[in-house]
Amino acid sequence: MIIYNDLKYTNTKYKVCKGPIDKDIEEVVFHKNTEVIKDKAFASCTNIKKIILDNIIVGANAFSFCTGLEHVEARNLRDYSILKADVFSNCGTDTANGMDIILDDIVCIRSGVFSHSKIHNISFPYLTSLDNYAFIGAVFTNPVLVLPEGFKFLCGSAFKDSNLEHLYLPDSCEYFTGIDNLDGACLHMSKKVFNKLRLKPADNIIISDISLDNLLENHTYREINELKLKETNITK
Repeated sequence: MIIYNDLKYTNTKYKVCKGPIDKDIEEVVFHKNTEVIKDKAFASCTNIKKIILDNIIVGANAFSFCTGLEHVEARNLRDYSILKADVFSNCGTDTANGMDIILDDIVCIRSGVFSHSKIHNISFPYLTSLDNYAFIGAVFTNPVLVLPEGFKFLCGSAFKDSNLEHLYLPDSCEYFTGIDNLDGACLHMSKKVFNKLRLKPADNIIISDISLDNLLENHTYREINELKLKETNITK
């Protein structure tokens, strides 16, 4: 484990972590005064297994190609709780089950953040939007994903070329485009959401009267995402 205090003072506002000298590191704890992780700072550090980000700005591609990554936590990010482009692209691909990801207060996942990565479980209770290609080419070892109540904006191409099988939209969803880019994944929603989004009937759209709140009576977000739920168990 390495504590980074190799801070580069680019101006009076930011204290920037440039990245490791030793690419073989396995775990990183950032110096308490670190405010920014530079673009590509830890890219291709294939032995890193655990990353915790707290009260910090994370640059694009900061951890891309960390293929051994198993655990990610992010909270209190300074730039409006947004994960920037390609931050964790091509990560976790050398692990047995993929990454466990906890995004405590992240509201937006930008393009390519988890592109071509391997994901076991992901939790994002405050997420409100997913950009195009956020999870493009991603491999989900549990290919069921439930978007939280409060989520509003979804670009269908967020999951293009991934192996996602079931995606659940909450009643709060207000905008959805690119349904053709779900690559056959079943899209579950209430009739209320279906009408609000003005979608056309399609083979992969499943209207269910069982709300997200009802699902959560028996399962947490994490448990739901871990279950390979069958259509007959959750739809009428």
